[in-house]
Amino acid sequence: MSATTARTSKPQSPQAMSPMRAIGGAKAWTAADMATDDRWIVRADDGLHRDILRLANWAAADDAPEQHYVPAAIELPALRAFGARMRCALRDGCGIIRVVGFDPALDDSALRMVYLALGLEIGDALTNYGRLFDVKDRGEDYRTSAVPVSMTRESTSFHTDSSARDVEPDDVGLLCLHPAAQGGESLVSSAVTAHDTLLVEAPQSLTMLYRDYCRDVVTPGSERNLDRIRENRFPVFRRDDDTLTFRYMRYWIERAHALIGEPLNDAQTIALDRLDSALADPLHVLSFTLQRGEMLWVDNRRMAHNRSAFVDNPVQPRTMVRMWTAARPTQRGR
Repeated sequence: MSATTARTSKPQSPQAMSPMRAIGGAKAWTAADMATDDRWIVRADDGLHRDILRLANWAAADDAPEQHYVPAAIELPALRAFGARMRCALRDGCGIIRVVGFDPALDDSALRMVYLALGLEIGDALTNYGRLFDVKDRGEDYRTSAVPVSMTRESTSFHTDSSARDVEPDDVGLLCLHPAAQGGESLVSSAVTAHDTLLVEAPQSLTMLYRDYCRDVVTPGSERNLDRIRENRFPVFRRDDDTLTFRYMRYWIERAHALIGEPLNDAQTIALDRLDSALADPLHVLSFTLQRGEMLWVDNRRMAHNRSAFVDNPVQPRTMVRMWTAARPTQRGR
């Protein structure tokens, strides 16, 4: 697999498209589950801090450390062990990690390097936006320009990252460098829980979500024209060998179907409405505010994430650093 793109969605057989079984498992959690089980919050320890200093010294001697760093560049045993723990939590646990305990006095460069190093223990970096991408308000409007909502200060609605069929991050990370003056809370909801909820409450709508929908193309490196948008079709839910994959951002679906002259019908709209309701149900939503130096990692194929709208500090704008990773073939057993 390329380090710039993840695998391409496969055509669905009728049996693979059948949604009539619950998924369940560790990733089918509710907000109450996460409130009583804090294993999804992991804390940096003293050994990791020593490796951070080694990494910072290595980076200071390199002219472009964010581009040149690879796990073999320097011996960091505590960091590698911590990264392996994070990877297991994403693959086999609840699909979300909040990493806390880093010294907020570390400068931005040091925080970015440890974040990059941990991300490369989770998987290969996808570089459509670069290895690391600063998420902050750039004065853009996603409704009038083909830009991701990450370039604005607005709420994103529940979604997964990447609208391109052939760019499929397995995991998405965020590092908080500077929180907002107001708002900007992180919101996470289990798509597995939403799936199993719809199976009980609206099975006809769930069946609709196993069918293909077009997406507008906003991921860098992807050609954008009407033919490309028509080809950029894939389901919201799919199953491969009994493994669930969820890919969704409603705005790009509606916009694509409008652009190609195939507006969504009533049944499709109702299905998306019910999905949005299940994802945004307060009983299902985990909400928190990342502080400086904290990291969030989510399984981008089982979790939906969102943020509330925010107001910037005029001196220091809200800045998160995003990273996309693709699981290596030996890590795919989930």
